[in-house]
Amino acid sequence: MKRERSMVDEEAIEELIIDLFEGELNEAGFQQLQTLLKQDPRAKQIYREYALVHNALELQAQAVDPLAQKVVPIELIIQRQRKKQVKWAAVATAAILLVAMMGLRFMQFEPNAVSASFEVSPGARYALSHVEGESEGENLLREGSRLELSQGVVEVVLTNGVRGVVSAPADLTLHEAGELYLARGEAWFDVPRSGHGFTVRTDELRVVDLGTRFGVAVHEDGYDEVHVYEGKVLVETSYASKDSWELGELASCRATVTGKLESIAHGEGKFLTQLPRSLPYYHWGFDQKDNVLDVGGVLQELEPIQMEWWSELQTIDGVFGQAFRSDNEHLYRGDWQGVVDEESVSIACWIKAPKGQNYVRQVVGWGRQYGFNDSETNAFYLYVEAEGGVVVPGISLGGYWVSAMTDLSDGEWHHVVFACNGSDEAIKAPAITCYIDGKVCEVKREWTERVARNADGYVEKRTAGDWRNGNPVGIFGGRWGIYNGWTDGQIGLDELYLFKGQIGAQEVERLYRDNAVEAP
Repeated sequence: MKRERSMVDEEAIEELIIDLFEGELNEAGFQQLQTLLKQDPRAKQIYREYALVHNALELQAQAVDPLAQKVVPIELIIQRQRKKQVKWAAVATAAILLVAMMGLRFMQFEPNAVSASFEVSPGARYALSHVEGESEGENLLREGSRLELSQGVVEVVLTNGVRGVVSAPADLTLHEAGELYLARGEAWFDVPRSGHGFTVRTDELRVVDLGTRFGVAVHEDGYDEVHVYEGKVLVETSYASKDSWELGELASCRATVTGKLESIAHGEGKFLTQLPRSLPYYHWGFDQKDNVLDVGGVLQELEPIQMEWWSELQTIDGVFGQAFRSDNEHLYRGDWQGVVDEESVSIACWIKAPKGQNYVRQVVGWGRQYGFNDSETNAFYLYVEAEGGVVVPGISLGGYWVSAMTDLSDGEWHHVVFACNGSDEAIKAPAITCYIDGKVCEVKREWTERVARNADGYVEKRTAGDWRNGNPVGIFGGRWGIYNGWTDGQIGLDELYLFKGQIGAQEVERLYRDNAVEAP
């Protein structure tokens, strides 16, 4: 898949980084690079790649293990202002060196030494590999085992008693019973006395337990974070010149663009501490009291949505209690940025569509969209379209959309689900499955001629978050049909669920029959 496109030309970013490492970057260039690293995830990724090779060469000369020291900080290079000591012609040599040293590191693992067991939540999807190869049919981690979690949650229990709960998307490797490497994901750990000294490494941080409960968050579009909930930890940046803090209870910090640590707001409730019985989700039941609409679900406990009214709430009789109906204005908007980029996502709800009108109405969604001629795929919106007496629901990603082939023009309630995950190899576009009233429905796929594709020719799901000016989640927040002179379409909406992950036929059946997420 193509990486996130940079705000500026990548060659310009690389030139700034090379000048930095060669000691030739002036103050103006340094400020420009610092701004790019703060705002542009791709710039940060390029910096990490160059810094890893650069640091490996220097640490090799100092007889230091390059796998334990990942990146050289900006201040260290600026302070040195030395002449060209690292020749970039040696990049290939350094890469070979790193691969060889990583191979030697893995050879030191004892392939039969079981260091942990794990259990996954319902609906979770993962890939497990060991030093000796792929593994099937066992939930055990050995030294060197790697667990890649694409959706859901995993609970890991180490032989030293440490218990961890990790949320997708996540990528972790068990180095030994007392050390875990987290390349991506959000992980919470409960460390007993028997696990004292347990260590979590990321590309930017080394976190050593001093008797505690703590969480570590690693995101591709941000800087690695540590949150302490009980006890204390030792936090170090993973650079040749370390910044080190002892972090106490209810304190939090993160790595910065310059390789230092800085305090951040404590993430109360930021991490799951128990294995859930379903994929993480939000739920709107629309059975409000005192004109307050409650939001439920596992995700509401972790990332509470604050909703804002844009007009008066209209309620009608629904399938399960009360339901919600759109009016002629933007209605309901939250502060959650949605499931972004390539992550799997599912939307499930009951819809009652009026007949005898022409309209296109957004039901729920988020991201950034510029209309049906949009060349980007920065959005994820469920909509209902009515034209010529036929009413169909669909999903719009911006310049790519998928609509159901089932007509909902009978004016009755219908259960609608769209589940998105990965790519459909046949059409080189996101794989989106539709269910109507509990059954798989045929769909029609369309895209604009100018829709953006990656280097392999695939249309990607690239839903925009706040750092790419994406709109937060909204209900009935779009009135696309009015630009064609159509009506707004007063859509009925009941029992809305947003899942982080792709739900399957069994989950769809439970929602349709019983309005239930968890298996009995």
